Amino acid sequence: MNLNADEFKELIGRELELRRIRKPDLSLRGFANRLGLSSSALSELLSGKRKFSEKKRLEVLQKLGYDQRPEPKAPSVAFSEAEFKVLSHWRYYALLSFLEGNPRASQNEMVQAIDCKPLELKEIIRTLVQLNLLKKSQQGSYQVLPAQWKSSDGVVSQAVRSSHLESLQLAEKALLHQGLDERDFTSLTFRMDPADLPRIQKRIREFYRNLESEFEARPRAKVVYRIQTHLFKLTDLKPENLKNQE
Repeated sequence: MNLNADEFKELIGRELELRRIRKPDLSLRGFANRLGLSSSALSELLSGKRKFSEKKRLEVLQKLGYDQRPEPKAPSVAFSEAEFKVLSHWRYYALLSFLEGNPRASQNEMVQAIDCKPLELKEIIRTLVQLNLLKKSQQGSYQVLPAQWKSSDGVVSQAVRSSHLESLQLAEKALLHQGLDERDFTSLTFRMDPADLPRIQKRIREFYRNLESEFEARPRAKVVYRIQTHLFKLTDLKPENLKNQE
């Protein structure tokens, strides 16, 4: 893939947005680490303050799974709000996560992995392929794609909110129906200075990154799990004191 500096910048920005749809808690630093970059270098690239050499662009593209052969530029995909609502359902990005580690999974394995019916799986795959998020090779293996797309922040925010609400419902089901050997539910009530929230958020995201990098790389990592953190204040938890924010 041969891209000039501006095309490269656009692709990296869209790739970051795409990954944040699948993993809303992905930080700029976490994405930069995956690309072998510092967070400051990535920030300067996305803001247009820095341009990478052709050699550096190729190195980053390789880490994203692109090869170096010239190919036509993929068309942008403009997601509608309805399509984002579909992608906010957990089974879509659960399947993407499963296929990243199991590209040759059979239909039965995928059905079992995301707990759906064959017809539902067919529709999920059709939607992901249509949105350039998934590709099936002639050999039958699947590839999770860094597709190019665009959307308004408002639509993204709504999809993320829907995803978080659904996570709460999934957690309730797991609490009621999964044994202690299948799950872990913990909570902590403590005092803190609200000004320290950014530092705590950073530590939570670092924990996620370390957990993912250590355990997803294991050969027997075939089952999809979800870990979620809900940090909110209990003080003044009254309707009139809550902000209606995205």
